[in-house]
Amino acid sequence: MFAKEKNVLGDVTIYIDENKLPTYYAESYFLYKNHLNYLSQKINKYKSYENSSQRKDYFKELNKAYIQNGSNTHKIVSVLEKKVTISAYENLKINGTDNTQTTLKDYIYLRRDWTYLEEAEKQLKTTIESIKEELSKIKHKKNNSLFLGCGVGRIAFEFIDIYEKVYATDKSFSMIWHLQKLLNAETINFFNPHEKNVHKLENVAQAYQAKIPTESLKLKNKFQAFVSDVLDLPFESGTVDSIFSIYFTDVIALKLWFKEINDKLSGNGLFIHFGPLDYFFSDEREMLTAEEFKKTFENNGYKTLVDKIIETPHLEDSNSISYKVYRNWFFIAQKEKKTSINHNISDDTIFKINRPISYERKGIINKGVEEQEVNIGLPNGKFGGAQPVIQILELIDEKNTFSDLMSILKDSGLIADKGEIKGLLNNLLSQGVLTIL
Repeated sequence: MFAKEKNVLGDVTIYIDENKLPTYYAESYFLYKNHLNYLSQKINKYKSYENSSQRKDYFKELNKAYIQNGSNTHKIVSVLEKKVTISAYENLKINGTDNTQTTLKDYIYLRRDWTYLEEAEKQLKTTIESIKEELSKIKHKKNNSLFLGCGVGRIAFEFIDIYEKVYATDKSFSMIWHLQKLLNAETINFFNPHEKNVHKLENVAQAYQAKIPTESLKLKNKFQAFVSDVLDLPFESGTVDSIFSIYFTDVIALKLWFKEINDKLSGNGLFIHFGPLDYFFSDEREMLTAEEFKKTFENNGYKTLVDKIIETPHLEDSNSISYKVYRNWFFIAQKEKKTSINHNISDDTIFKINRPISYERKGIINKGVEEQEVNIGLPNGKFGGAQPVIQILELIDEKNTFSDLMSILKDSGLIADKGEIKGLLNNLLSQGVLTIL
């Protein structure tokens, strides 16, 4: 099912191409190191305030929180540091307008997902139960599901009772780092500090423990978390039954990742969106309305099954006197399985290749060259074991008839079943790779 080789760093599974890994490590290291430096500056500043300000207890509480969270972040930095190369670090393209958050979003989501607080469970319950209720009405395959931008994973984990296997992915190393710690039965101690919007001093820096209950961990074999990029998911084409985008859809413009999820979804597979359309990028041309978003799917062969609004509090924290309320757009679309067209191929049929076809050969050198795999790129995805297909395509010259192709294959010593060859050519015709002259 996986089409990429994995790397493992600090128990974090990473499915990112080898040639892109140095940049990924350098970017991640820069982010967390920069955040760590930011926390250090805060701590040093607040320590000076402790001695000279009447609000020393306030700054003491904040420092306690930042020191603990900084210690957690330092562990991540230390792991990544070993993988950072000088060349990759020096060639980073840094966005100078980005500001480091006071606290990593990890801790905000750890509080919501794994501390089982009443206000956090309220949001999770509404979200999860709303989706499960609609899924119960839909006939769909349940072999596996994939959660994009899973964060620290609670919502994805809650669906192991529906799917045989749940895959959860995020590009953030720290999110998957924390999630994997929890899956390893570890407890994470952290703080959610509030410098403003607080009622009392005791609300400034609340300590928390995140943990997955022992009973729930008995089913963790049905759950797998890993780092990957939504623009280059590590699965073979057509192998994922349901793809979930919960509070993720508006992070990246749809046009950038639609083709990828469309390729990975199986026939009759489901795409499930839940969340606002808040858009965390600056190009207004890509800030689609819900109606436009839905139309994109419908225009590409999907049937809309659910289209409604569900309101929830968002990341409510009782230690703060403010919180957001989201009117979440809940959307489910089903990819309609394409029925293959049976083209009329006769002995006199002549074919034409419509477009250049790319292929790649992979092998190893060890006391000679040993070819391992031949892949061909087709509109429906990458096709492995493609050497026989390439040999057939090489014979298509807008002159050879189907009968000629069969004769040449036979004379070349290739035993080719006529029905199988017709089936292959039919498939290529359906994908638009070939046309009949």
